[in-house]
Amino acid sequence: MILRALVCLLLLCGPLWAQTPATYLKAEEEISLHDRQLTRVAESLENWLAGRLTQAELQKVVGGASKECSAYRALPALVGKTVYARESKLLDQISSFAAQTAPDAEGQRRLFLALSELTESRNEQLISWRQETLRKILAGKLSRDEHNYFRWELAWLDVWNKENGLTHQLELGFLEEPGGTSDPRQILKSFLAVRALAENIACPSNLETLDATATERLTLLTRTAEQLLRLEKRSSSGALTRVRRLSRQLSEITVKFQSERLKTMARIIN
Repeated sequence: MILRALVCLLLLCGPLWAQTPATYLKAEEEISLHDRQLTRVAESLENWLAGRLTQAELQKVVGGASKECSAYRALPALVGKTVYARESKLLDQISSFAAQTAPDAEGQRRLFLALSELTESRNEQLISWRQETLRKILAGKLSRDEHNYFRWELAWLDVWNKENGLTHQLELGFLEEPGGTSDPRQILKSFLAVRALAENIACPSNLETLDATATERLTLLTRTAEQLLRLEKRSSSGALTRVRRLSRQLSEITVKFQSERLKTMARIIN
């Protein structure tokens, strides 16, 4: 009975080593591998829809990503299982769409609505795990550089949490049917407020390059929100093109940021 309770506790909380700087870095390296695969899929999907890639080439990329994005080992069990499920469903949606011989605009709209929702859910799980883990790490014994880094990242996580929900709203604004409920002015106003929040984050001098890359993503989203405000007809081919491009650009910036972030974290921890 006691053994069963201990097993359940471990499954719920994840391994204790996930709350140290070194094991946090290990988990982030695994997440980064998945991010790179998802970015490659986003790029290939856009290229296929633009006629720059064959159907067989896209399906090969999606199939390869499905194999590479295996179950998480470095995340707490329930978090890893949930994130992996979102990624698998996302890749399945793209695979099914790629099997069509002539996907129309409505099919694209439904696909990107589904992808936006799945991406928001995946990011939400990861952000929540990061916030919880970093609070525990910051409560422990750290070097000055480690403390400054993790405090900076925890502050940005609040921004990323707000940014995540707004990104989903932004994509819905482009994809919803005419007469939808999205308010482009409010979306832009919210992004500007989040940008102001990010500008007030204290940044140590050794993190300025990383901070600039984090800001780059927010700048892209704010400019895209301005485009939504100017868009007269939503659900048009132009709106779909913007969503496809935004999806790919966000993936690319995420991979760039993750690469810089992991190098910075490794240098500080080691």
